[in-house]
Order: sequence, then structure tokens, then C-alpha cells
Amino acid sequence: MCLYKFGKFNTRKKIGFKIFNDENHYLSSYIRGSMKRLPVGKWLNEKDYRDKTDFNMKYLRTEDKYENYKFGWHIYYYKSDENYFSSWCVKRKVKFRKIVAKGYQDGKRIVVAKEIYIIPLKKMKK
Repeated sequence: MCLYKFGKFNTRKKIGFKIFNDENHYLSSYIRGSMKRLPVGKWLNEKDYRDKTDFNMKYLRTEDKYENYKFGWHIYYYKSDENYFSSWCVKRKVKFRKIVAKGYQDGKRIVVAKEIYIIPLKKMKK
């Protein structure tokens, strides 16, 4: 996923929604070709999970004007926006920090941040 264009919107709350693959109850995310398992309940820096071929790259580009922005986790800011994806993935609530860009992809508000924290699911009471 890359931003289509930059945008301005309020990001006071530092919680959003991320799309993940669920491989045998392990979360992973396509990060430019990497499919590393992601731990839950821990702050994750995108650089630690980026594919080695992109490790030295510093920027991605928007699709509309080819403007540069730094690599980071692409997070849907509103829960209603993440419904765009189909059933092949799981949607999880994440905290984020160190925002590097904000914009739109397919009309949805996206925050790009260096670090995310995947919030653990609540256990069911017996």
C-alpha cells in the first residue's frame, strides 16, 4: 500500500486499524515483500520488519504527484475505513507513534507511522 496523495486531518488519538495476514494464528504484514511474524503487545519499528532489499531505501512516493514520504506502517485512521479489504485478512486495532505522513489511499484516511503496537485481543470470560 502506498499513499495516493497527502492530506491533512486531525490525529489526536493515536489509535488506528491495520490489516494483517493471519498465518496459523500468527500475524504478518506485507511490508514491501517481507512476511515476518509480528509480536503482539510490543512496540514494533517498521525498519525491523522491512524486506532486506528495501532496507537502505528512505522514501516511498505518492501515486498522484510522486512526492516522497518516509517508510512506515500504513494504518487506517478510522475503523469504518478498514472495511475496504476482503476476508483474506484480519483487521486489528493498533496504537501508533512517530507519524511520518498522513494522506489518502482509495479515499480512506491513512496515517504512516514508524512504530505500531498491536493491541492484544481480550480473552473471553468463561
